[in-house]
Amino acid sequence: MLRLIILLALAFLLALTLFLVFTAPPGERAPVLSLPIDCVPGQTCFLQQYVDRDPGPDVVDYRCGHQTYNGHKGTDFRLPDTRGVATGVAVYAAAPGRVKGVRDGEPDIFSNERPQSDIDGRECGNGVVIDHGQGWETQYCHMKEGSVRVRPGDIVTSGDTLGLVGYSGRAEFPHLHLSVRYEGQVVDPFAVEAGLGTCGEDTVSMWSDKATAALRYEDALILNLGFASGAVDNRQVEGGVGDGFTLNDETPALVVFARMINAKEGDRLALRIEGPQGFEVSSLADPAPNHQAQRMGFAGRKRPAGGWPKGEYRATVSLLREGAVIERRDISLTME
Repeated sequence: MLRLIILLALAFLLALTLFLVFTAPPGERAPVLSLPIDCVPGQTCFLQQYVDRDPGPDVVDYRCGHQTYNGHKGTDFRLPDTRGVATGVAVYAAAPGRVKGVRDGEPDIFSNERPQSDIDGRECGNGVVIDHGQGWETQYCHMKEGSVRVRPGDIVTSGDTLGLVGYSGRAEFPHLHLSVRYEGQVVDPFAVEAGLGTCGEDTVSMWSDKATAALRYEDALILNLGFASGAVDNRQVEGGVGDGFTLNDETPALVVFARMINAKEGDRLALRIEGPQGFEVSSLADPAPNHQAQRMGFAGRKRPAGGWPKGEYRATVSLLREGAVIERRDISLTME
């Protein structure tokens, strides 16, 4: 009789435990996520896109903004350009778990520079999937070719290095794409308990306190700026064009370029160069026609007939919204 009572008590406790586990809010059952990349958000890396919370054709992020695209299933941590890929930026496990799957060997080639058929079925590029138990898993995509350090079955803890950031798979800029899933369904780590179609500031996050403090919601910002001897495109900016640029008697033109990310409709770039002997040139880019992931602006002038006056040239780039400056950055160079 005593044995029966003990067995019934154990069965009751097991049933109660299962009830509490499966009826608790998802946020109480979710793993706590640490920063999955070796960078300083807002300085050496930037949150480019969040999970798309709209189940239809519109796009909306967890703060009711538009820093995402239709059907986006993760969070993108972007590097300013490919120089970080060359030097190596580590990708970390965001939570403890067991490595479930791995892919490596995909080339780092921007997806808009190769046939889409080469990417079909391998959109994640080089990546890792980690099983955290109780139905939770994370996926890390677009890692650098040959950099993946783990194998299926490996046990990892938070902060263990999985590989390096790259741009393999369907990627148009170097970044880490982090997806979170619960029982196969996409979960927004910034709003783990919110259903699709909902957004707002009052959300339950999966991020640790330290990660939360670092992952502030960023509005549009100037990602790159520099000097060049002519107009440049996104591919050149990704390659670090302007790094080490010098002005000399043979330079055919002096151009300041800037690239912004997360542009809202109507945002525009104002660019200006001022130099010695009254040298001055300015440009106001057209307003963004809609919400755009990235947008560029230029201002420049050809070499004067008498050559470049010697002295300092200072460029100012302003990001404007409804006529107000929301960010301003300066760079300069000297013609000796």
